[in-house]
Amino acid sequence: MIENHSHYPRRLQGLFFWLLSLGTSLSAQAAWLERVPLIEKKLQEAVTFYQNGDIPSAKEGCDDAYFEIFENVKANMEVAIRSSISLKKAASIEESFGKLRKSFSQKKELVEVKANLLEVVEEIKSAAQELDKQKVSIK
Repeated sequence: MIENHSHYPRRLQGLFFWLLSLGTSLSAQAAWLERVPLIEKKLQEAVTFYQNGDIPSAKEGCDDAYFEIFENVKANMEVAIRSSISLKKAASIEESFGKLRKSFSQKKELVEVKANLLEVVEEIKSAAQELDKQKVSIK
C-alpha cells in the first residue's frame, strides 16, 4: 500500500513560517537593547580621549554617541523614549549626556567622568529594555 504524504510539505511549510516569525519576533524584541553597546563603545572612546588629554576629541565622541546613534534619523531612540516612555525620561538621558560632556570641559577627575559614563549607559539600557518590552519598533 502506498501512503500519501502530500500533507508533509504543507506541515513543514507551516513550521518553517512559524519558526521564521518567531525569529523575527525575537530579534525585534531586542532591537533597542542592541543599540546600547554602540552608544557605550562611542562613549568609552570619548573617555579614552579624555584620559589621554584630548578634550576636543572627547567632546566630539560624546556628541557622536548622542547625535549619530542615540538620535539617529533611522532609529531615533530619543523620540521613541519621549513618545513611548516619557518626556521626563528622554530629558533625563539628554541631561546625563550633557553632564558627561560637561565633565570633559570642566576637567573632572577620571573617576567622576567614568561615573557619569556609567549613568548615561544605565539610563539608556533601562529605556531600551522598556522600549523592547513595549515592542516599540525601530523605524
